[in-house]
Amino acid sequence: MTFSTIILAGGLSSRMGQDKALLTTGSLSLLHHMQALARSADSDDILVSRNAPGFIPDNFSGGGPLAGLEACLPHCRHLRVLVLAVDTPLLSTSTLQKLVSAAESHPVFGNNSPLPCVLHSNKLVSDYVRSLLMDPNQKAAMHRVLDFANARAIELKQNELFNANTPTDWQHCRQQLQIRNQHG
Repeated sequence: MTFSTIILAGGLSSRMGQDKALLTTGSLSLLHHMQALARSADSDDILVSRNAPGFIPDNFSGGGPLAGLEACLPHCRHLRVLVLAVDTPLLSTSTLQKLVSAAESHPVFGNNSPLPCVLHSNKLVSDYVRSLLMDPNQKAAMHRVLDFANARAIELKQNELFNANTPTDWQHCRQQLQIRNQHG
């Protein structure tokens, strides 16, 4: 089961007050934590959307997560593409593997959250994402891409979908990760 992974790490982090990708948990930055998580789920093609040297920059400034998706999709080596937000450190290897396995025949996402998800990388999806970003009258939202791709919701552990958007959220994530690490 081969798949690519896109990690969306290009946000402004305005509510956090600092770059979320560079926050640390243990000895790893949040970005490195998410890359390690993707590798532990057996992804052999990991792409990072980030407006910094050495990463894939957005082609559409201010386009949010869809701009990162649009920039990375053409670089994916596999049909199935796991899409992760950098600020979801509570995801587990087993959850990512469940998502990828469920996406064998159709795209999937967890519960009512658009991320994480697994899309099928093809020209139709890429063109649709680009069209949303190019049309100022369209709301460029991940939900629209999931609808277009006929993605199906699957049940995931709700606590793993938690986003670290604020310093308080980040403290909660760090505590949960510490508990998880203590209990193996």
